Amino acid sequence: MVGDWAPTPQVPLAFGQVIACGFSGDIVTGPVDLPVYGPTARVTLRFSIPSQQQQISVAVCARAVGSPAGPLVFTLQVDNNGSPGETLASGTLDPAQVPSAAPGWTPFLPLAPGRDFLAAGYYWLIVTSPDSDASGYYLGCINFQQSWIDNSAVGGYQPPAGMGGNNTGTSVIWVQDPAGNDLTIMPFGQAILPPPSMNFTAERNYQINGVVPWLSDMHFVFKSNPASWTLTDVTSGAVLGVAPASQYYNSHGMGGILPFQFLAPVTIVAGHDYKIGVNDPLDVYSTLLRGSTCNPTKVAPEGVSPYWYGEIILADFSAYRVLDYPGPQTVDGFDPIGSSRRGNTLLGVRFVPNFDEGLAEVKLKMKSFSKTGNYAGGTPVLVSVYEGNDNAPGLIGAAPMGASLSSITVDSSLIPTNGWFEVSGLDVALSAGEPYWIVWSAPTSAPGVAFNWQRDVSPFRFLALVSTDAGVTWGYFADGPSEISWGATLSQETIANPFDDGLQATIDSSLNMVAQPFILSGAATVTSVFVYLVYTSRTNDFFVNAAIYPDNGSGSGPDLSSTPLGSGSFNTALKYFNSSVILSLENPAPLLANTKYWIVYSTTNGTAYVAIDYYWMRPIDPPVPSGYEALTSQDGGQTWNPAHPTEVATTIFMVGVQPGGSGVDLIPTSVSVTARPH
Repeated sequence: MVGDWAPTPQVPLAFGQVIACGFSGDIVTGPVDLPVYGPTARVTLRFSIPSQQQQISVAVCARAVGSPAGPLVFTLQVDNNGSPGETLASGTLDPAQVPSAAPGWTPFLPLAPGRDFLAAGYYWLIVTSPDSDASGYYLGCINFQQSWIDNSAVGGYQPPAGMGGNNTGTSVIWVQDPAGNDLTIMPFGQAILPPPSMNFTAERNYQINGVVPWLSDMHFVFKSNPASWTLTDVTSGAVLGVAPASQYYNSHGMGGILPFQFLAPVTIVAGHDYKIGVNDPLDVYSTLLRGSTCNPTKVAPEGVSPYWYGEIILADFSAYRVLDYPGPQTVDGFDPIGSSRRGNTLLGVRFVPNFDEGLAEVKLKMKSFSKTGNYAGGTPVLVSVYEGNDNAPGLIGAAPMGASLSSITVDSSLIPTNGWFEVSGLDVALSAGEPYWIVWSAPTSAPGVAFNWQRDVSPFRFLALVSTDAGVTWGYFADGPSEISWGATLSQETIANPFDDGLQATIDSSLNMVAQPFILSGAATVTSVFVYLVYTSRTNDFFVNAAIYPDNGSGSGPDLSSTPLGSGSFNTALKYFNSSVILSLENPAPLLANTKYWIVYSTTNGTAYVAIDYYWMRPIDPPVPSGYEALTSQDGGQTWNPAHPTEVATTIFMVGVQPGGSGVDLIPTSVSVTARPH
């Protein structure tokens, strides 16, 4: 799927499996000085490998200081419930073999335990130097502030006797098989805000049509913002690809792993230098993109700068598959409507109608973990419409202004504590292209009487603000920008983010399965799939399996009696929870154009469970063609049922460039890759 450097049978994807490069969104402090000398000091690195091996070679990030009296000792141990256990093998590196000018990677040291390493099993590498002392020693490296995708890859440190120091973080280790193929890379790195452009030199000819960056903390972007992702051939000076980068076009699209598709595929030429970055004349994105300095650069394409915050793709997003997902978590509104501890609190959300039209209905999802039924009566709650001010110098200034254009008053007894709070009868004429605000308030509520709405912990599309002083000033929610679940039915359209919590397909046994149909616009080989997984429970050996099957011939489901056309698995212990996952297929699937196939998600054990989010269809999205709805099964695929009235499970398939030498032809330039219309 992703670039010609990954995936190969040897190198897992940077966004999944065991390679990680700081994409989970946390600031990374990078490599740190951890003195290692004497009988007690040690660096401990926990890691796993994706395939069974008889021998491995390991390298760590370290530095020799002065003239260490003894070697750097590597001891390999079995994991015992999260702690080092039985010793399997050991080896040493002489002082001259360890970098001295600055922390860097040591040579690879072979370790042969005499028995096979098990796939997905965890192991510990203990790094010590008992014969060295404070006059000549080693510095070992781990990353602090756990931020890699494998949350179980814990790095620890025990300082020399009499010294203090940090003692927990994330492993920094590089593991290869006997042939030198990469099994696990957990690099050291530092976050970059904002990251520079992604630069690389093409090793061969191939095609791409988009980029998949990791984005975090993305604020709202007005519809008129001209920002875009651009691919530039630095060698020729030509701009080859442009993908809109505003949330107007990429709903929810500024947080997590998100694909951006160019308008047409482009050919990458061997030897040319390329740059991918955000073209943003209004400088909206200057502090919001997140990247990571990485070492080794092996986690990025060959020839790339030592920083990388995404992947490049050749993907068929299709006209009816939407790159979107609902919020993974919900909580009570931290700024509830009414007289909360922060004052007279108002909630507002901005929208822009596409027509000259009227407003028929407004709804807001209410959420409470401590209440049931409806709220007690006696408190008037207002739903009002205001004009907005997009000419304000900042987003907060774009808040509601002037007098209310229309307002509806509802008694609190009609408002559910959990569910949709709906009102109709707002009599207001709206003008196409102009900003408006819907505001919920309870200006006469008694002290402590407040109404909790659903706050979605996810990227957000619509500008939502809160006022704690009855509308005099506006700002972001108390604990950071968030998304609300709401809807507005207009006379000619519906504008909304109607995400509802609890819409998930659970995979917790071999009987429960989720199937997503799709077609390709051109013949190609699928090497990866894109799915949004929700963390619910996990163990170190719980796998989500993905397999591509042909249609059963009647269009009613996948033909599970046939051999999968492509398959792969993902260890849920190795994923960043509540996250989109690019799942590499160990067996890529060569598929035909305009032919119906199914991605089937399942598990082979029942020791834990995860869920796949359903996708809530927005009014702007094209309808799902009949026969292409997602299905679920509770009996191992014997029978299939509609996934949910929302119809589309949150899955995206991707079609990728094959590794060099694989013998698989590239998609010819004459084949169009279908883009979703905006």
